[in-house]
Amino acid sequence: MEKLNTLFKSITLVWILAYSILTNNLISGEETQSECDSKQLEELTMLKTEMSQFKEIIENQQTEINSLQNKIKALQHKPTAFLAEITNSISGSSFRVYFQNVKLNLGNAYIPHHGLFIAPVNGTYLFSVSACSKAGRYITLSIVAKNIAAGHLLAGCSSITDCNSKDFLLWLQAGDDVYIRHSGEGDYLFANSKYGYPTFSGVLVHAD
Repeated sequence: MEKLNTLFKSITLVWILAYSILTNNLISGEETQSECDSKQLEELTMLKTEMSQFKEIIENQQTEINSLQNKIKALQHKPTAFLAEITNSISGSSFRVYFQNVKLNLGNAYIPHHGLFIAPVNGTYLFSVSACSKAGRYITLSIVAKNIAAGHLLAGCSSITDCNSKDFLLWLQAGDDVYIRHSGEGDYLFANSKYGYPTFSGVLVHAD
C-alpha cells in the first residue's frame, strides 16, 4: 500500500509539471495567435482539459488509498483479548478442553464452542492457562498453536486439591489457531465454577 501511495504521488507530480509547461505554452500561444494556427490551439486546449481530468482522477484515487490505509490501521489496533472458564470437571484422556464460559471476548477472536482462539493479525500474543486436580490425581495440559504443542502445564498433588497456572508468549500469523488439550498424562481436570477455574486467556501484546 505504501508503494502504491508513493507511485500515485510521483504520477501526480509529473502531471502537475506537464500541466504547468503546457499551460505556459498555451498562454504564449494566446499572446501570439497570429503565429499559431487554430488547430494547434485547439489541441493544446483539449490536452489542458484532459490533464485536469487526470489530475482529478489521481486525487480521488489518493483519497481512496488514504481511506483504506486508515481502515487497515484501525483493524490492526482493534483490541484483542479473551478470558474463558470451564464449569464441569473432565476425566479421561486425549481430550480437548472447551472453555465455554466466556467472561471477556474483545474482538471475538475466541470461539467457545470449538475452544479455539484464531489470531486476527500477525503479532505477539500472551496466553495464560490454569488447571486443577483433586488430591491423589493429576492432569497435564498442552497449549497447541498451529497444530504443534507450544508448551505444557502440570497440576496435581497426592494430598490436596492442587492448582497451577502458566503463561505462554507466542508469535502468530493471522489465521493461526490456538487451543488447549490433554497432554496424555494424568486423567482428571477439576473445575470449580464458584472460584472460576480452570481458565484460558489471551491478549494481543503487539501487532506487526
